[in-house]
Amino acid sequence: MKPFILLLFLILITGIVFGQKDRIKSVSIENSASYNYLEDIQFDCLLLYGLKQHEPFIGIGIPLNNNHVSNYGVSAGYKFYPNKKMSDFDLFFMYLLRANSRKLYSNSVSNGFSLHNLVGYGFNVNLNEKVFVKHHLAAGIEKSWFKGYDAFNDLSLEINIGIGFNLFSVRPKE
Repeated sequence: MKPFILLLFLILITGIVFGQKDRIKSVSIENSASYNYLEDIQFDCLLLYGLKQHEPFIGIGIPLNNNHVSNYGVSAGYKFYPNKKMSDFDLFFMYLLRANSRKLYSNSVSNGFSLHNLVGYGFNVNLNEKVFVKHHLAAGIEKSWFKGYDAFNDLSLEINIGIGFNLFSVRPKE
């Protein structure tokens, strides 16, 4: 059994090492759907700027249903890729700051504002040099303010899946 596990480990490592390319400078756009249990499903459109292992981003969020708790919002964040080389399956760690205009609950007339501070992890599956599929999980704290109510904190959990497109990239000289 031990030789089989060792052989499997060597095959996986060989595929990962030889299947990698140097990280490049890139500009990407990412469209995704995110679900936060405190709010509703939201469509996110992000603009990302990648430089080696670092990728800051900004974007907007739009609710996907009519009976929504969240109205429109903005996002800003940062992704860090621990691998120095880019592979078909790319793990990342992230920080996300999301600000939303929202209601107290779905049928409420009380409008307010929420600020989410989230940290998480995720991965990109690079289908080719231009297209990738992305997924992340994040957790953190939501701070909300509503007119006529005290501010409150709550746990914020988010799951996100989407597709991205590399608009522009610069390859290192070989």
